[in-house]
Amino acid sequence: MTDSHANPGERIALLERFSCLGPACPQTCCGGWTMQVDKPHLELYGRAAPDLAADVETTESGPSMRRDPETGRCVRLADGWCGVHRRHGTAMLGDACHFYPRVTRTLGGGVLMAAAPSCPEVARLALASDDGFQPVPATFNRLPHDLREAAPHGLDRDAARSVVAAFDRLATEPSTTPERALARIVTIARSLRWFPADTWPESLDFLVASADARLGAAEPDGDDDVRPLHVLVGLIKASRHRPGDRLIATVEELQRALGVMVNWETLDVWGDPQVAEMRADFAAFRADRAVDLAPVLRRWLRLQLALVAFPFAGQGSHPEERATLLAVRFAITRLALAAHLRVTGHCEEDGVVRVVQSLARLLDHLAEPDLLLTYCHDAGWTREARLRGLLEPDAAAMARAKQPA
Repeated sequence: MTDSHANPGERIALLERFSCLGPACPQTCCGGWTMQVDKPHLELYGRAAPDLAADVETTESGPSMRRDPETGRCVRLADGWCGVHRRHGTAMLGDACHFYPRVTRTLGGGVLMAAAPSCPEVARLALASDDGFQPVPATFNRLPHDLREAAPHGLDRDAARSVVAAFDRLATEPSTTPERALARIVTIARSLRWFPADTWPESLDFLVASADARLGAAEPDGDDDVRPLHVLVGLIKASRHRPGDRLIATVEELQRALGVMVNWETLDVWGDPQVAEMRADFAAFRADRAVDLAPVLRRWLRLQLALVAFPFAGQGSHPEERATLLAVRFAITRLALAAHLRVTGHCEEDGVVRVVQSLARLLDHLAEPDLLLTYCHDAGWTREARLRGLLEPDAAAMARAKQPA
């Protein structure tokens, strides 16, 4: 709800340039998703806007704006713009609709606002340059009514921010690949369990300095080059919603690059008779073109870290799980970007944004994130050596991938 006074805080810099695309948005947030109405706004509708109250229905997620059964879009969407906003103003927008794609939490008592790449315009801004991820001072006239504290007890704002900043620095290290940066993040996140949370700011200096020494040998698996697609298809199936056209286009590029087929009725995956040869060829292509994808993947990683104030929030119940799930989502996104490059021959902005945004719309908003963790267990990715094998196949494995099947 609207506060009676301004609230100081921070937001990531790209939000200063963000503006809703309205009718020009290629995948509006007003379609396909449940647009929840929080209790304070539901009560407000009953008192001051009975026409809005009449458009609220009860869903599995609670009270939500009714969707048009033919289009799947909010009944209040008109010409690409929110009719609630247009007629009643922002005060009548529930928190879910008012704040998206902004994600707000408190960190050590300080307000911090990030942005979700499931929004096409956020994805575009994030992937276009390196200057959008740092927090900058901001003032908020409205905050979510259920604003949650992400930092554990014992960490104040400055201490918590120093931890988040340390992980961002790992992702920005210019002399290393995004894969190695993420491998370091994983091993450091796994080590945090041995340190009380209130000592994390001081402990991180040691953990960062010794990260490479703790990285064991990678254990790649021959199926790791295609298994992320199987995981993606399984998550699509579990969502119980037909994927949008943008996600279908992303999966179709994966099919072409890997030589597999997805049955969109059953969501089964089966291989082309020449799948082994095509997979080996694609693995070699990925190794050769990794440098072309590195800038996009580094920006993807930085936005994901900022989005969840890593390691304090996000999918998973503790930093180790959060790092594992982050790494697997990275692997899925990297595979899809490589497939896009393979199929189209270039990394033009619209295609890259479509790949990243369409995947984020599914992967960053999982109704049951524990399912992804189950897939990680089944593949062995909850073990650090196996996860490193997914992120950084060893030199011998890459050399084998370059050989004819």
